[in-house]
Amino acid sequence: MKPFENIGLQRIKTTMFWTFHWLKMLAKYLKGNAPENMATLRRITLNLLKTMKSGLPRTSYKAMRKMAGWENDFIDDILLANFMR
Repeated sequence: MKPFENIGLQRIKTTMFWTFHWLKMLAKYLKGNAPENMATLRRITLNLLKTMKSGLPRTSYKAMRKMAGWENDFIDDILLANFMR
């Protein structure tokens, strides 16, 4: 077996795993009241980010969500900015 033959196969396996993983997670959000609950959480999150955005230089909501996922201090700043005014 050549050294790089397995890379293509591994890439396919990894892609299939993550595809099935996300489909399984999506199925959870399509049952019962879950879609409405997730929509409510998305609206709350967007409203929190909108109030925080006024204090930041040109930053997209997508970038702010990504920063909140990476930095706990940024999440604290968002929550404090909204609840301490």
